[in-house]
Amino acid sequence: MSGQYARTKAALLRYLGEIGEIAGNLERGELAAYSAAVQLNLRNDKFHLVVLGQFKRGKTTFINALLGENILPTAVVPLTSIVTLLEYGSSVRVEVSFLDGRNVTVPLSELDQYVTEEGNPQNSKQVRHVRISYPSPYLQDGVLLIDTPGVGSIYQNNTDETYRYLPLVDAAIFLLSADQPISQAEVEFLNNIKEYAQKTFFILNKIDYLAGADRSRALDFVVKTLHDKVGWTGVKVFPLSARRALEGRQAGREDMLVDSGLPEFSSELATFLLQEKGRAVLAAAAGKGHSVLRELRSGVKLELGALSTPLDELVGKIQLFDRMVQELEQEQQDNAYLLRGELDRLFARLEEEIKRFQEEQYYRITRQLEEFYRQNRVFGARALLEQLEAELYRLLSQAFAEWQPELEKTVNESYNRLVARFVQKANRLIQQLVEQSASIFQVQVAGFSSVDALTAETRLYYKFGNDASLLAQDPLQVGALFLPRWVLGPLIWGRIKRQALRELDKNCGRVRYDYLERVEKSAREFKEALEEKFRQVVDSTRQVLSRALSEKEKGEHYIGRRKQELASLLQQIDALSSALDELLAVPESGQPGSVPDRPAAVAGKW
Repeated sequence: MSGQYARTKAALLRYLGEIGEIAGNLERGELAAYSAAVQLNLRNDKFHLVVLGQFKRGKTTFINALLGENILPTAVVPLTSIVTLLEYGSSVRVEVSFLDGRNVTVPLSELDQYVTEEGNPQNSKQVRHVRISYPSPYLQDGVLLIDTPGVGSIYQNNTDETYRYLPLVDAAIFLLSADQPISQAEVEFLNNIKEYAQKTFFILNKIDYLAGADRSRALDFVVKTLHDKVGWTGVKVFPLSARRALEGRQAGREDMLVDSGLPEFSSELATFLLQEKGRAVLAAAAGKGHSVLRELRSGVKLELGALSTPLDELVGKIQLFDRMVQELEQEQQDNAYLLRGELDRLFARLEEEIKRFQEEQYYRITRQLEEFYRQNRVFGARALLEQLEAELYRLLSQAFAEWQPELEKTVNESYNRLVARFVQKANRLIQQLVEQSASIFQVQVAGFSSVDALTAETRLYYKFGNDASLLAQDPLQVGALFLPRWVLGPLIWGRIKRQALRELDKNCGRVRYDYLERVEKSAREFKEALEEKFRQVVDSTRQVLSRALSEKEKGEHYIGRRKQELASLLQQIDALSSALDELLAVPESGQPGSVPDRPAAVAGKW
């Protein structure tokens, strides 16, 4: 990660800590806790950087080169069989997570017994994944580096493990090898993954095997293949020798490290993490800091106004406020029931859309397969079945690839329209609190104006076909040797139609489950946010009014001193708000601004 990102993040964490201190000083425990949670999330923010590629392309050696040590086991045979996650830790720690929910800490020397095909054949030990903590600067700032099993090996479960992890990809590093031309299996895999990663970096590993014109031709061939076969344009392929990079880092040889090509790639990756991921993370945390500051500013102004209100008038206004809150709480409960009903209607519309797609695609695909079947009946039964299966999966992939973005847009728009209505309802309730407070003290209380997008953390993937071919242990395989063509033809056609129905049903089920989970999770978080916002406005307003009432009973001298304290806090809040703005300012260069000095108004303890 870049030094600028680290410096900006450190400054932001410091400001969030100072915001929390102000919240504590004002007895706003919920805002202090919120600031602490934002700091924790920023500190622990994870960016899933997944290393992918066919087996024996040097993925594990590449990761060891990044870390500078032989942490992950390497061997001559296809090795990695379990997803391995590497994250920053002050010391080395290996934790094995099993499918039954157990977590066991093991020595690093025993790692190969869980993640390799030799030590854990076909995952006989039922390992879910392995998590390694390691004190590498490369893993700081939330980078979660993930080693995946190679696709296209003889071990089907290895390929499945990699596919299952694709939905979590934030960025991918795809390794190719200079000693082997890009394979059809790699082309197919790249076509499958390109919808998941925001960014894919391509590395041509083992470049030290080639020199001069041969190296240039190999790079040009990879770029052309990625364009012609996968549809990637403007791709940059990094020549790299993972072996030489690892040797250079272990020997402390800067010349070997530079010659390996690793520094150039690392610089490009750091720029991406800062500009396309890092800025978004920092901006989100700064935005939350601003939200807390707005709440604190409102509270300070409210208390100042209350301290300036005559005692008898203040008591009457507090009683009026309490009666109004009781009425608004009942209206809020009514809105929660309405939200549930709207969600049920959204699910019903989603179910109708999935059912329509499934029926339409079954009709379309079987018609196209029927024509394909007629045109290719001259082939033998085995070849015909293989070609029909391949055509079926091509048509299915095309159908889902075209439909899913449209469905995503439709569901997002429907969901956002739905929650926007309830944001308006919630804001009307809060606005009544605002107006009541404003009528007393001429201050504003922050409303609830944000609409969170539909959560995308599950990020759907499709998978067509069984683990084994349709022909494996299939009666048709035996029948192809003995049965006449006029008997086999209808059997083959019937099998393909049933397979089309199963594949549509299976993957539409994935769609259904994915969206139901995402909408439910998003709506649950949204509802909780609405309720929490209402409760916070009520509680914080009541708390400020009660404190002001208590303070007024202490006499004018105390009131004057408290007003001075609040005025000072207001200055500190404004200074922090300006500091947050300056921290993420983007000059003409497109890079974040330099880290500002600590604001003078925030320099001391309060």
